[in-house]
Order: sequence, then C-alpha cells, then structure tokens
Amino acid sequence: MRGLWNQIATSLKTRFLVVTVCVFGLVAVPAYVAFEFLTRKTVVALGTLFAEKQVLFDRYRGLEALTREVSLAETVARSPAVRAWARDEADPAKTKLGLAELEHYRLSFHDKSYFFVVDQSGNYYFNNAENAYDGNQLRYQVKRDNPRDGWYFKTIAAGQPCQLNVDRDDHLAVTKVWINCVIAEQGRILGVIGTGVDLTEFIREVVALPQTGVTSMFVDHAGAIQAHRDPGMVDFHSLTKDTKTKKTIFQQVDSPADAAELAAMMRRVSAGPAAVESRFMTIGGASFWSGSAISTSSAGST
Repeated sequence: MRGLWNQIATSLKTRFLVVTVCVFGLVAVPAYVAFEFLTRKTVVALGTLFAEKQVLFDRYRGLEALTREVSLAETVARSPAVRAWARDEADPAKTKLGLAELEHYRLSFHDKSYFFVVDQSGNYYFNNAENAYDGNQLRYQVKRDNPRDGWYFKTIAAGQPCQLNVDRDDHLAVTKVWINCVIAEQGRILGVIGTGVDLTEFIREVVALPQTGVTSMFVDHAGAIQAHRDPGMVDFHSLTKDTKTKKTIFQQVDSPADAAELAAMMRRVSAGPAAVESRFMTIGGASFWSGSAISTSSAGST
C-alpha cells in the first residue's frame, strides 16, 4: 500500500513539474520575445537619436572649419581686380593689381595661403603663410597632358562654383584640403582660385576627437574618404582617380546590400528635406549604427 502511495505521489510531482515547466514556458517565451522587441526598439530609437546628433555635430564642426574659407574664396573670385588680371594677364599693371589683391586676402585665409590659375595661360600663382614666394608667386603651369594637373580641368568641367579636394601638390610638396572656386564670366572660364587647409590640422581639430565607440569621417558625393583619423584611409587625388581605385566608405561595410543602402541614404539626404539618415550596418563582422549627412560646401560627412 505504501508503495502505491509513493508511486502516486511521484506521479503527481512529475505531472506538477511538467505542468509548471509548460506554464513557465508559455509565459517566458512571449515575455522574452516582448523584452527583445522592446529592447531592440529602444536601442534603435536611442541609436538613431545619438547617430543623427553625432553626424550633425560632426557636420557643424566640419562646416565651421571650411565655410568661412569657401565664402572668402568666393569673394576673391568676384574681385574686379582679379577678374581684370585673368582677362588680360599680359598687362603688367593688371598683374600687379591682381597680385596685390591676392596678397591682401591671403592674410585673411586661415592657412594664410592662396593659389590662382589663369585659364588662358595655365599659369599657377601661389604664396604661403611664410610669404616664401613674395615677388615670385608664379610657380608653374598646369597642362592637360600632365596627369597631376588633372584636378584643374576636372574642376572647371564640373560646373560647380566651388569644390573641395584632398590632394598633395607635388610641385609645392604640401598636402591640404583644397578649396577650388571657379571664376567664370558670361560662360567663359577665367580661372580657378582658392586656398587650402592643412590636412593634418583638419583631421586633428575636426575628425580625430577622442570619442569612444565613434568613428567620424568626411566623404565626397562619390563616397571617397576625404578625412579620417587614420591618414591611410584618406583617398587622395579624388577628382582625378578612377572610381575603382578610390578608397570609399562603401568598401568599409561588409555586404553589398549595406553599401547600396548607404549610397541610397546619401542620395536621399542630398536631394530631400531630411538633414540626416541613419541605420544599422555590419562593419568588420560587428553591427554599427551608421549615419549620413550632407554639408553645403560640396562634401559629405558620415
């Protein structure tokens, strides 16, 4: 009799345990799913907010460093003295007045340097912060058959008032974020004028701020990396390089689908009313929140 009661008790305990496990499972699984859903939704919401604020912050810092320089270069490009010189470079008086105008504005540029290319002759004038070329500003000529001068011809063919280009000028042995502004008059190209911001300084002050878990970079509309805390990631000579040889942001993501979506994000932000877009993307096997914004000085930040 005792054995029978033990069997019944054991059977009831087993059944109770099974029922308890089943009930727990029925409650736990939906709770887990709901928890995961809410957690994911919260992460997405917070990640979106953080990424978009970060991108806008980076864009502001980048624009702060470049917008004034672009505006000043555009002002110089409208100078009557500079335009008169570009139309008639052979006139010594106009050359003197044009150079005096450039030297006047040189001291206002952050880099204390300028360059000016006269389209008719291809003559490239330059002076720097040290005033090293005082009286000898004519440095060389840009020529169509010289691949290293391709930036000039790409700039005047682009149809944009100003462009940014990260490049090393081999003639001058300097590497800068160059601001190239076209001087045009009634459809006629007179030349290109501008200045540069030292690339190392730009990266240090704008891109390489110590922010744990955050990597900021600036790219152009084609995705070529123009500024990155790792100088080895920067795509130099972007204006003249073949697309296949460029170092782009699209090469940093793991899947073609993510690369395509990132490109689409950049196009939408550039064309639409939204200032910024963001989403999860896989980079190096890990999931990162990526954001994109477009600046008004012909460069994008991501």
